[in-house]
Amino acid sequence: MSMTNRDLARLKGRAKKAPALQERGFIMYQGPSMLDGAPIVVIATMATSNVKTGQMVQTWILCADTEPHHATKSGKDASVCGNCPQRHYNGGACYVVTHQAPLQVYRSYKRGLYPTYNASSHADAFKGRALRLGAYGDPAAAPFE
Repeated sequence: MSMTNRDLARLKGRAKKAPALQERGFIMYQGPSMLDGAPIVVIATMATSNVKTGQMVQTWILCADTEPHHATKSGKDASVCGNCPQRHYNGGACYVVTHQAPLQVYRSYKRGLYPTYNASSHADAFKGRALRLGAYGDPAAAPFE
């Protein structure tokens, strides 16, 4: 059986290497909160559907062991929000809807989708990008190094 040009083209197309996937985000910090010592994680995400901010890098400061919407109800969000008067737990009116984007970032973190940031191999991902500190959470919860 001989192969047609169409068959050869189809086989060549299959042999092409898939493009490398760009990281969705990075774990920038994992450790104790500078606010109360509880475990937190800081994640920088590389893409967003937020039309107000556009495609800037956004950081999420999250409790490492509690989903954000549960943390706001139990008061565990003090680890990432400190004594902010807008915390829901304190009767405030925080505009962040914790069961949406913060929850998705948290669940992606728990599934292991974010590698730990390494400056020698990941620095290019941040070049020329605007950075939003604290899309959720207080940046003061993480150490400044």
